[in-house]
Amino acid sequence: MNNVRINNDNYGSAGKYSGASGKAYAKMFYNASTDYFVIQDISLPAGQTNFTLAFGAIFPADDVSLTVSADGAVWKPLVYTGASAYNTWTGTTVGFTLAQPVPKLWIRLAPTGTERAYGLNFDDIRLTTGGGGQQVDLGTGADLRWAELPSNFETPSSDQFVHTTWTTTVSGGKRVRNYTYCYDKRRHNPVWVAYPHHRCYLEGSGRSDEPWAADPALPETQQAKIYPSSAGDVYQYWVADLVTGRYGSGYWSRGHLCMSRERPGKGLEINMQTFRPTNIAPQAAEPSPFGKIWGNIEEAISGGAIPADTLYIVAGCYYENDGWVQKDASNNGALSSLSKDCVMPTHQFKMAVRKKTVQVGKPIQECTADELETIAFWVETLTTSAATEKSQLGQFIVPISEIESKMRMKFFPGIPDAAKSRAGTLSAWY
Repeated sequence: MNNVRINNDNYGSAGKYSGASGKAYAKMFYNASTDYFVIQDISLPAGQTNFTLAFGAIFPADDVSLTVSADGAVWKPLVYTGASAYNTWTGTTVGFTLAQPVPKLWIRLAPTGTERAYGLNFDDIRLTTGGGGQQVDLGTGADLRWAELPSNFETPSSDQFVHTTWTTTVSGGKRVRNYTYCYDKRRHNPVWVAYPHHRCYLEGSGRSDEPWAADPALPETQQAKIYPSSAGDVYQYWVADLVTGRYGSGYWSRGHLCMSRERPGKGLEINMQTFRPTNIAPQAAEPSPFGKIWGNIEEAISGGAIPADTLYIVAGCYYENDGWVQKDASNNGALSSLSKDCVMPTHQFKMAVRKKTVQVGKPIQECTADELETIAFWVETLTTSAATEKSQLGQFIVPISEIESKMRMKFFPGIPDAAKSRAGTLSAWY
């Protein structure tokens, strides 16, 4: 649940409809972008398809959507009759028939956005076998690809390696994808990193103690050596000629594309996996303004409130000049026997898509352009821009379609082009 509490007062449901249980009841608030109540993993009798759902409520049906799911991923609506007038406790009964038996059922109540002075209160939810009625097909939607994956996920070029890193959530123990990356084995730097963001990734706390390490999915000769090979190895940085040539001083910092703070968990796999070269872009440190600009971008996309619904993010690099070469496996400019050429990105981007209002379980591929909020940023790696305030981020916003054109690939290929051809607005994200 989110933004739901239990009240225990004289305004409860006791005696106000048949079967009303007492003074305690659930109070849900009315913000459609954040609030919901879900009962999950209800075990159903084998082979049963006819069910009756009953509950008490003080709201008309237009105030709250009622949906059911077989897996919490794809939700289907149930038509019901609520209170005839707001703030009148009413018992409602919903009969439904499943198109095919399923082992589990999830039930979800969510506000539609109508503001109500006393909350969207409900009580006495009961699910029983028998009855039946409106038919519901709880297809799982397994044929849909992960929404964040760019179009070259299935067919990368010969120089590219695509891989998905899996992890386990800290307290829920769910096995989930951490991030998927496309890494350029010739340039020894990332092309893109794509990942979902959700409250389940934020169950832990803290940042690991700099656990820099090679990605085990890729030969070390094909990834930038920006990690120690053994205890005491200090050759884990890029030579910084390009940075000092532009700014007079500075160095290449190791910039997370999937952020460490988006995967908190000190000393845990979920966080430690973000410290691999395949998730790291070279980013100029101060006196370059890049870090401040990029930090503002990260804050705009995912640094605020815990996401109430899934947020899909892609960050990556653009290589306009293959002459931008720096050596890795160095230390203060001194090279090691493992140093090799790395082509540095001339530009970097970060983009995201989410639903404008919470519709947990509705794939974004099934949303219209008007139901989606998108934003994308494009920044020169060695920028000299003075626009380092959050309020100035608009200077770096471009439509996703513009980055698609430069990168010659589709991002979020399942969503409408109309959602990607418009520039996002800061006010919708900050």
